[in-house]
Amino acid sequence: MIKIGFSGIKNKPYRVETGGYLELSNGDRMYIPKDFIFDNASIPRVFKWIYDLTGWELWNYKCKSFLIHDYMYAFKGYRTSTRYAHKHITRAFADKEMTYQMINSVQGEFKTTIYFLAVRLFGWWSYGRI
Repeated sequence: MIKIGFSGIKNKPYRVETGGYLELSNGDRMYIPKDFIFDNASIPRVFKWIYDLTGWELWNYKCKSFLIHDYMYAFKGYRTSTRYAHKHITRAFADKEMTYQMINSVQGEFKTTIYFLAVRLFGWWSYGRI
């Protein structure tokens, strides 16, 4: 089971403490290794007002949908085993997978739609750069 903790790095505050497998919408099991460092959804500080206005927990580090999305963006793919070889994917697949994972973690359809639209509009800048 994957365990997420804090990395101590300012711009990448979260770290996978225990690696493991997560189920994807296409039936694959994605492996995320120990010590993968990520920033959890890459939400710019300029959008902090959404939290202040709505109370939505945008930076919930326990939300594995963001971990999956950040890993896929960082490597433009994902592992299906502990070997380093990645199965290559498109940016659209990564965005749709985040949406699928959010819906399955009871994030709510409206909130999930807002995240998906934001990622589709602004995610092109970080795809492959994380």
